[in-house]
Amino acid sequence: MFHMIYKKSPGTETKNTKNDIINILAAMCKDIAKAEPIEKKRLQNMLRHIGMVDDILHVLLKRLIFKEIQYRDLFQQSVDFFYNCCYDNSSCQKLLLPNLNFFLDMLNK
Repeated sequence: MFHMIYKKSPGTETKNTKNDIINILAAMCKDIAKAEPIEKKRLQNMLRHIGMVDDILHVLLKRLIFKEIQYRDLFQQSVDFFYNCCYDNSSCQKLLLPNLNFFLDMLNK
């Protein structure tokens, strides 16, 4: 995931890279959704501590708003990841709170 987000320059992104990131985020969302409450909080906190939430928000998501319509599925999967990662976890919610205006601006997109 790190290589897919950081090592690719915007001009060399491929459809496979986009699909790989979508699949990884979907798998994480699925694991979080089916976990028991204590395990869910543990997974959410692990993703927060390793910087996954920050990486996806600041490196990937903010770069996607300038992309064409073909990246809408990746954008939507990223938002779904944030929902699953922050649902019922105040620590993760506090991490995203400074970016609330960004998310509100993205409602129309």
